[in-house]
Amino acid sequence: SFRFLDSNSTSLETSEFHVTNFRKNITTSHLTMKLFTISGAVTLFSILAPVTAMSGTTAAPPLEVSDQNRDFQFWCAEGRWYTKEFIKAMVDNVIPLIGNPDPEQLYPSQFTMLAYKVPGPLWYQPLLLGFGPDDFVIFNQRGQIAGVAICGEHNDRSVWCDPCRLRSICPPTYPPDTY
Repeated sequence: SFRFLDSNSTSLETSEFHVTNFRKNITTSHLTMKLFTISGAVTLFSILAPVTAMSGTTAAPPLEVSDQNRDFQFWCAEGRWYTKEFIKAMVDNVIPLIGNPDPEQLYPSQFTMLAYKVPGPLWYQPLLLGFGPDDFVIFNQRGQIAGVAICGEHNDRSVWCDPCRLRSICPPTYPPDTY
């Protein structure tokens, strides 16, 4: 500490007391400001952390579903394609198997890899089993076809699925009175 003679004080001790109190007030104010800044930053982080985390994990919008009353096809990799009739026949055959307690039965199984605009839980069934990635029909328990996807397995045994491309086929339209 230093000593100086204040014009209002009569002794050096009184001036030293004022300087010491002034220094304590500055230190207390500085500490209060630091605590406020730290607590403000923590509060701000706790508010923004969930928002920041959610922004990095945006879910893909649900995939469009074919109009069940119209004709459609699904086009998959390497030129494979499936008609509505073929897919519908497959779904109609496997719906009675849903919930079968037989441990030997692998399919149909519940499907959660892709989101479709279809009500209820989704199920999937292989269309054609081959070597490597396979094509699966995705449907709900009411028999509504959600889509077709090609699914495979990575080296680490995790599963991947990519949707096949939906192609709606509109019936031909004729001019009035020409048929």
